[in-house]
Amino acid sequence: MKAIFMFRRLGVVAKALFAAFVLCLIGCNGAPEETAHGSSSQTVSGANGHVDSLRRQFHLKDLQRITLKANSHDIPAWVMDTDAKTQEGMMWLVDDDVKDDEGMIFAFAQVHPKSPGFYMRNTILPLDIIFLSPKKEVLNVQQGKPYDETDLPSAAPFQFVLEMKQGSAKRLGIKPGMAITIPDSVKGK
Repeated sequence: MKAIFMFRRLGVVAKALFAAFVLCLIGCNGAPEETAHGSSSQTVSGANGHVDSLRRQFHLKDLQRITLKANSHDIPAWVMDTDAKTQEGMMWLVDDDVKDDEGMIFAFAQVHPKSPGFYMRNTILPLDIIFLSPKKEVLNVQQGKPYDETDLPSAAPFQFVLEMKQGSAKRLGIKPGMAITIPDSVKGK
């Protein structure tokens, strides 16, 4: 009752400010909504129409893009060339974020042993994980299942990994022994 009496005594400007404040409280919920898979429903849109989760540290719109070539197919790819970027990888991305022929290339400063390989923590999309030797030749292709933290090892020591939507490797004819053209400027830091 006391609040109602105080509201009646406020001037027109004060009432308008109070109403704006209440509307802001109701409509401006700053916390992201959770989906069934635990990913954020709030997104960030990039210059080329890509949308990704606010949970990402490295948004697609901010990453360097290059074009790889595999079996005469162009593969636009985001470059993941630092430890922090390689740790995040394709986490939290959904189908609409990544086109069928796009990928993410991981470049490591040092050659990595066969295992541990990659796993799918916080990764919503099923992926082809394509391990590449220091000579940029395909070693093997692993299929990652969403949210599966099982180690998916390489067949031999690797220095690059290409991740694409699952089924892309088969569709593009990417198989062990073939070379993938990666610009020499792509190096792990």
